[in-house]
Amino acid sequence: MLHRRVAYAAALAAALLFQIFFKGWFSAFLLALVVIFPVLALALSLPAILSCALELSPCVPAVERGGAARFQVRLRNPAGLPLSLLRVRLSYVNQLTGQTETLRREVRGASRGAAFSLDADTAHCGRLVCTVTRLSICDLLGLCSLPRPVSGQAELLVLPVPASLEIPPELTGEQRRRAGLIREKGEQLRGLISDLNLTNRLEYAMQPLKREWLAPAALVREAAANFLNEDPDGLHPVEVSISPEAEKTRLLGDRQLLSRMLENLIRNSVRHNPQGCAVQVVLSRRGRCLRLAVSDTGRGFLREQLKRLNRGEGTQDESGHGLGLRIVRDVARAHGGRVRFDNLPEGGGRCVIDGLHPTRRAGRKISS
Repeated sequence: MLHRRVAYAAALAAALLFQIFFKGWFSAFLLALVVIFPVLALALSLPAILSCALELSPCVPAVERGGAARFQVRLRNPAGLPLSLLRVRLSYVNQLTGQTETLRREVRGASRGAAFSLDADTAHCGRLVCTVTRLSICDLLGLCSLPRPVSGQAELLVLPVPASLEIPPELTGEQRRRAGLIREKGEQLRGLISDLNLTNRLEYAMQPLKREWLAPAALVREAAANFLNEDPDGLHPVEVSISPEAEKTRLLGDRQLLSRMLENLIRNSVRHNPQGCAVQVVLSRRGRCLRLAVSDTGRGFLREQLKRLNRGEGTQDESGHGLGLRIVRDVARAHGGRVRFDNLPEGGGRCVIDGLHPTRRAGRKISS
């Protein structure tokens, strides 16, 4: 910006000298043009500066220590009017180690909506929080810089690298059993931490959805097939029923999160019915929305569990219902769905998700 101001000062001085030594209408017009031009540039850029908004989000919600992680910074310019320069100051904080870092970035061509990525330091585990501490936007000529209010932050988790806990061959009997229990508990703890992170991000709308048009019928079949491959004893048969309308439907959603939702629903039925039960997954279409129902022939839900689940409470109870079904609820809500839990008259529990949208039939898009 300094060199632009120096250039403008030189142009203004030249116009003044020209007016002094060559008085006339042309020199007066040239001087007025040099004086008014920055004002016009500021007036042209001011609506865009005032309407701009800065968005900060992690490219991935969590990475392993030492992995590649980035935050994306994007300037939304709905007015589409010209801006020459964007100045951003950001700070990183690792809430576990207390390590902080300040970065400054300048981006030109902000009239088209500036976007850039920042590499995050993942040398240490913890929660990395990135905050925009200052934002200033220059006008079309780059002579004036106006500060803009900033708010919000983005975060990502840096997780430990999973260790391969192989049981040493020299262990026998009780030692091998204890080592196996330690490994199993470690894997459960890692899964619990991952679930807690996902539920928090979904609840506070910090999980970016990677939306794409996908076939929900294929997702249902894939989830059922994946589970059946892990059930060699056949204690939990899974039956899939998909209506012809749902078969042709496409859903705009996040493939990974929807697959996680289906997996949690099936595994919840299996986990709480170790003696065995049949699981049924039904996908149908009602109007412009999809309806998903997962039921089982097991012991169902206790009355207090149903009250908590249908109120949207995700606390873990003594029977183990909690985070998995909370993830189901949050993923469904992120896709416009409504979740209801109930017990079947003939026995067993059921989860019904209505209103998954927007959807479209093959070859024809349906507005949401």
